[in-house]
Amino acid sequence: MAEFKTFFIKVVECFNRTQIKYVIVGGLAAIIRGRARTTTDIDAIVENKPELVIIFLDCLERNGIEIMKDQARMAMKEGSSISIFDKTSYARLDLKIARNTDENDVLRTAVPEMYEDIQIKVATIEEILYGKLLYMGPIDDLSDNEILNYTDAVDFLVLYNQYKDNLDKRMLMNKIRHSHLEASYKRLVDFKQL
Repeated sequence: MAEFKTFFIKVVECFNRTQIKYVIVGGLAAIIRGRARTTTDIDAIVENKPELVIIFLDCLERNGIEIMKDQARMAMKEGSSISIFDKTSYARLDLKIARNTDENDVLRTAVPEMYEDIQIKVATIEEILYGKLLYMGPIDDLSDNEILNYTDAVDFLVLYNQYKDNLDKRMLMNKIRHSHLEASYKRLVDFKQL
């Protein structure tokens, strides 16, 4: 875990040095919000400013993180994630450039949080829950056992139950309706086993 922390610190330092807007999402965001689990990757969304993304990648490289620049350029062009692996550990950064409304929303609403004694920008709980649903897609036809095999489903269940009294449910439901994920949401909210 010390290797992950070292990698994490380098990534955050480069975010801050380049002043690129970013938000931590995915499993690490769930951990920061209170989900007890581990992860070896950092999922982040950054603003759509290619010149700052290049400066950010150069910063990582100067800090000993190998960047496959051809793959990074291709991912930037195609709008896919840029996966950056730490050579000294199993840690990975999955970097997504904000290109659609959902990605820009989560970036815009990011809130500062402390993690490993470092202030970072993290997705709101509503955005984390929505992101988990969006990533899973339709799950209303899965059995309870199948649902429990999805880390994203368990993340959703734990965080929803932890925060359900303080959620902006109107905002969350608007996003869910827009993506036609009502059945998946209902399936998880009505889930009894955990």
